[in-house]
Order: sequence, then structure tokens, then C-alpha cells
Amino acid sequence: MSNDQVQELRSENELLRIQLNDLNELISIREEELDILRRKAGKAAEYQSKLENTLLEMDYLQSELGRQLQETAGAGQRATAYEQEILEGIRMEKEFYSIRDKYNSLQAELTDLQQEASAIRNLNQQISTLKTRVAELERALELIELDKGFIKEELEALRGQLPKTAGQSSE
Repeated sequence: MSNDQVQELRSENELLRIQLNDLNELISIREEELDILRRKAGKAAEYQSKLENTLLEMDYLQSELGRQLQETAGAGQRATAYEQEILEGIRMEKEFYSIRDKYNSLQAELTDLQQEASAIRNLNQQISTLKTRVAELERALELIELDKGFIKEELEALRGQLPKTAGQSSE
């Protein structure tokens, strides 16, 4: 291989190392983003649990409200209590919709997170391929350096023989 080819391999190797460093930095950033999104996903699970509890409470309150309405259909004092329970049910329903909206938002973020995780996996695969390519180029460069050394040794040996041969034929 010529010096130009060796130099080209070195340049390509250096470029690949720079790209590898850039990709490692990008992966580090993506991993931080992934951690943030995982925490958000954890909060989504928490909100979902609260939402389920709220739904259970609403079901209970609705059944309790129905039972109490049957028991106290004509009582004026109970009407006020029922009104309070209805207002509480309305408040809980509003809270339910708020929690549901948060849950839907977190689900969308989770989908985005999964897409980013897939992109990170693809980047990791590209990095692995680049690392393999860098290793191959480094091995090729080492072989070129060894061949260069052997060629220099052979050239020196041949140069060493030339004066002896020239000296013997002139005698």
C-alpha cells in the first residue's frame, strides 16, 4: 500500500473515531432523556392508579347514592345530604376527567419515549457497526505497518548486497 493509501486509512479511521465520539455523546443525551421519560411513565402509572381508585369511589358513591335515594325518598333533611353527595360526585367526576387527561398525555409521552428508545437501539447498532469497521481499519493499518517494516528490511538487505555484487564484478 502506498503512503497515500495509508494516510487515507488513517484519515478515515480518525473520522470514524470522531463520529463514534459524537454518537456516544448523543447516546448519553438520549439515555438522560430516556430516564426522564421513564420517570414520567412512572407518574403515568401513579395517575392511572389514582384514576382507577377514583372510578371505584365514584361507582361506590353512585351505588350508595342510589341506595340512599330509595331509603329517603321523601325526607327533606336527607335531600340536603344527597345534594352534598351529588356535588362531591361532580367534583370527583371533574377530578376524574382531569386525571384521565393527564393519563392520556402521559400515554402519548410514553409512545414518544418508546419511539426514541427504538431510535437509540438503532444508533447503538450503528455504533457497533462503526466500532467493528474501526477495528478492521486498525488491523489493516497494523498489517500495512508490518508489511512496510518487512519491505524496508528487505530493501536494506538488497541494498547491502548491491555494493558487494558490484565490487566483486569489477575486481
